[in-house]
Amino acid sequence: MDNDGRLVGAVSWESVGKAYLANPSPTLKQAMGPARDADGADDLLDWLPEIRDRGFVFVRDAQKRVCGIITTADLTDQLDNQLRPFLLVSEIERRLRRIVGRAVDDGRIGLDQVRNGLRPHRRNRVRDVEDLTLGEYPHVFKSEDLWTPLRWSLDRGQFLTQLHTAAQFRNNLMHLNPDLDPQSTQELEPLRGLLEMLRPLDDS
Repeated sequence: MDNDGRLVGAVSWESVGKAYLANPSPTLKQAMGPARDADGADDLLDWLPEIRDRGFVFVRDAQKRVCGIITTADLTDQLDNQLRPFLLVSEIERRLRRIVGRAVDDGRIGLDQVRNGLRPHRRNRVRDVEDLTLGEYPHVFKSEDLWTPLRWSLDRGQFLTQLHTAAQFRNNLMHLNPDLDPQSTQELEPLRGLLEMLRPLDDS
């Protein structure tokens, strides 16, 4: 940057590599390449191609001075934070369907037993385990007649509590509940705990 805090250029691994190809002992100035800066109020989506192609973009404040940088690593971290809740919920649903589906297929439980745990208006609509929603599993597993034949070495009370919490989280997530912070460790920990229970039961 110059003395007024305005962007002059940037040094990256790419520009360093090019500088050494041109000169075995390049100066820092020779290793500097072009760089662009965005206004902090700009729409991030408009700058994604620039960040993708160059690996970074500098950000300037209201006084036109550089105040930060956004890199591809920043975007990756942000994407991970945004997707993590959806991935956890998806894995829970997928594993539950496989586990319960195998229990139905091998005769440990019947599909009618599964249906009996549902609310009346849903019983006729569930024709396969694939039709179950995450919010319906807590109702299903409340039945002692269904739980006992599964022969799971789990604390049933803890399992039902975490399953209910996961179902509530899923509903809040999908309905964009403003009170939900889907990136908080406190919100995600019950989902991770439930997955620790489910993964040993699912050998797929």
